[in-house]
Amino acid sequence: MKEFSTGMKVKVMLARALLHNPPILFMDEPTIGLDTISAVETRDLLKALNRELGKTIIFTSHNMFEVEQLCERVAIMRRGRIIADASPSELREMLRDIHAVEVEIKTNMNSGRIAEKLAVLPVVRRVLEVRNNVNGLAINLQVDDEYEANQ
Repeated sequence: MKEFSTGMKVKVMLARALLHNPPILFMDEPTIGLDTISAVETRDLLKALNRELGKTIIFTSHNMFEVEQLCERVAIMRRGRIIADASPSELREMLRDIHAVEVEIKTNMNSGRIAEKLAVLPVVRRVLEVRNNVNGLAINLQVDDEYEANQ
């Protein structure tokens, strides 16, 4: 297989996975590293496996175009927990006006106190997460993208 292209390797891995006719396929970034034509062919094959053979396919992807093309349901995970579960169109609508940022700060203040102080800022819609990291605290915030324009 060393001589095979990335696209051919993906096809061989899919064939191997299908040998025992599993009801569910688990795939990790199935089109990563593929050229455009191979990615389209792989997506078409996955669609056919689902629609024509009734295969359930669970895959990970950072490619939202691909997710919208292939998925009926999308689950978004953060730190091992599902934080959203919806159809691609429902998810797009839910996230349409959400803008999030992550900041790191060095402080001796505890995370609960930091979250309280940040939550009252006009630009912060919601404090999503505060966690310790090697530099101090990492903070994920949902922010209002219109705040700056209104000031």
